[in-house]
This record gives sequence, C-alpha cells and structure tokens, in this order.
Amino acid sequence: FLRPGMKILDAGCGSGVLTKVLLEIAAERGVAGLRFYGFDLTQAMLDRFALFLRQKKISNVEICRADVLDIPSALPAYWRQFDLIVCSGMLEYIPQDRLAQALGNLRALLRDGGRIAVFISRKNFFNKLLITGLWKAGLYKKEQLVDVFQKSGFVNIKIGKFRSSWGFIVEAA
Repeated sequence: FLRPGMKILDAGCGSGVLTKVLLEIAAERGVAGLRFYGFDLTQAMLDRFALFLRQKKISNVEICRADVLDIPSALPAYWRQFDLIVCSGMLEYIPQDRLAQALGNLRALLRDGGRIAVFISRKNFFNKLLITGLWKAGLYKKEQLVDVFQKSGFVNIKIGKFRSSWGFIVEAA
C-alpha cells in the first residue's frame, strides 16, 4: 500500500497504533515523503498519541479531534484528497444504521483512485460475548459489509479474514 509521497489518513486513530506501524514499515522499506493525518473522538487517546509524536520528534503526522459522523465541519479544509485511509477498531462503535454515513464521509476524503483499508470485527459467537457484551460494539457479517460499502459509493470491494475469527479486512476504492 505504501508509496513515496502518499497522503494517509488514520480514521479513529486512537493512540496511533496503526500509524505507528505504518511509520515503522515505511522506515524499514525506505518509503519517503509520507504525510500522515489522524483523527479520533477521544481527546485522552489523542493526547497519548501527541505525546508519542513529541517524544519521538515525528513531524510528518498531524492529529485532531473529530467525529466521523460530522467530518465536513470537524476536519481542517486541507484534510482532503487522501491516497489511503486506514481504520481499525472505530467503525464498530458507530450505530449500525449510520455506518453507511460514516463510510460515505470517509469516501469523500479520498482522491480519485484512492483506497481505504478497514479492519472491522466479525460477527461470531466469541466476538458476540467479548466485543458486543463487554464493549457494546457492533459486529458484521461479510454480506452486510459488502452491502454497506456499496451503499457508501465504494467499488472494487475485497473482504478477507483478519486474525482468523476476529475480524475482516475490507479493501475498497
């Protein structure tokens, strides 16, 4: 996924775990000129991420507080035209009847030809006990994801398993 000069958004970045992994991969592979942006609804998580960025003197990452359901007014105007949007562990907390809206808001931030990669919890017995029971988050079947991604305007939707029974990784343009 990573190419020199890419503009990447980590939607629901939390404390920055996914961005940190991408920064590490880019460094290992010598991929230069990447610009990262991340938003999250939880200020405490953003504060942890900001501390990490300051401690490591990382200057190619910008973060802000925003709600995926209110992106047009929440993000700076120049946070558009992303080459890649990544998202992990956020969309499960969006009410299922508003997931298409959230995905549509993210799609609107992609440049033509841009891609999205989403890690999302899969509907099964174990996850129902853990994720729904403890964390009150939603779970999805593959067919539901295909439907909601299509309704949100995505094409070339590929869905694979992630961590065997935990979840799906959805890749779309």
